[in-house]
Amino acid sequence: MYCTKCGYELERDSMFCPNCGEKLDPISSKPHTRTTVKVVAAIVLIVSFLLILINTRSDNTETDNNTEICSECNGDGFLKKTCNNCDGDGTVDCTECNGSGRLQCSWCFGQGGNECISCSGTGRNNCGVCLGSGTDYDGNPCVSCSGNGSTKCSMCFGRGFSECATCFGKGYELCSDCDGDGRIECTECEGNGKVRVECSECNGTGKDNN
Repeated sequence: MYCTKCGYELERDSMFCPNCGEKLDPISSKPHTRTTVKVVAAIVLIVSFLLILINTRSDNTETDNNTEICSECNGDGFLKKTCNNCDGDGTVDCTECNGSGRLQCSWCFGQGGNECISCSGTGRNNCGVCLGSGTDYDGNPCVSCSGNGSTKCSMCFGRGFSECATCFGKGYELCSDCDGDGRIECTECEGNGKVRVECSECNGTGKDNN
């Protein structure tokens, strides 16, 4: 045993420490046998538990390693198949314009223009000089309209209609849903052209069932 003050090694049943003179307590100087046994037992239990846990995990890992992955899906559990909705293209015809990319102009209804309000669609107006009579005050042919009594409409330039300001005479507008392309992204495959389907070989587990 050892001195509780200076740590000097003592002989059994010593009453005083020969090194520092400390009076020894016979009870406190005795080794704590019971406490030591409890500590050792607890350590043994902890180590045993850890060993069992490590062995269990090793067995599970070995089992997983021995399980072969599915050769059909390469362990993913899913396969990529060509999308039936877009035939693998990733796009489909725009439903708004039926794939044309164009919509009839809602202002001129596809005509490209409207009847000229100045000449009522005739393309001509009464001569402003002879007021449509075709002659001047002396009865001579009007020099402005050459005796016709009418001149080309200045608003529509004789065409009888005014160009549509919405479609600029084309009669159609670009479809806003597809930006005039006629095609939109396939919603089934999100534009990838492929869809993920569960592997029928492993039922989605990714493991070889054989």
